[in-house]
Amino acid sequence: MNKLITMALLATVSMTANASNWIAGIGYTKIKTSGEGINVSLPGIQASIGHQFNFKDSHISITPVFSVTKGAGKDAFETAINVGRFDIELDIDIEIKKIESFSVRFQYDTGDSYVFIGPIRSRSEISLQVLDIRATVKGIDTGYIVGGGIDISQNASIEVSFNKIKDVSGLTAQIRFNF
Repeated sequence: MNKLITMALLATVSMTANASNWIAGIGYTKIKTSGEGINVSLPGIQASIGHQFNFKDSHISITPVFSVTKGAGKDAFETAINVGRFDIELDIDIEIKKIESFSVRFQYDTGDSYVFIGPIRSRSEISLQVLDIRATVKGIDTGYIVGGGIDISQNASIEVSFNKIKDVSGLTAQIRFNF
């Protein structure tokens, strides 16, 4: 998986002279996780950029995409700790500090719409706060992304994608521009 992502990144860098296949997007994302008594939903604003490599005489393309998500709100969950004979309940605030992702999308284009699927690798920084104590949790994980879009003009489309990385899922809606 890492070799595929590295090869796609190198191909993107080596093709910078072909500016007609660049894509960029801006959108809203919602990240959810649940399990072990934790159920959170975190909003974020996502910006992405990529380069689409089209196969000659085909509706198939490969698109490496880099995206950055910044938190746009908080959520909270309760947890209990046991101290001797006492159970102490704590409210924990949680928010996205930053998520950087790299995906390689295998895309099928129908002319006025497209669908894609591929691997995604993300590095995340999530902020937790209990009372006056703040901590940042960092992690790097791999999963998959699937989605599609509908063209609204020659150079823009509306795109929706779903990604799953371990027990965390994300749903993103964005406007994508081709230039």
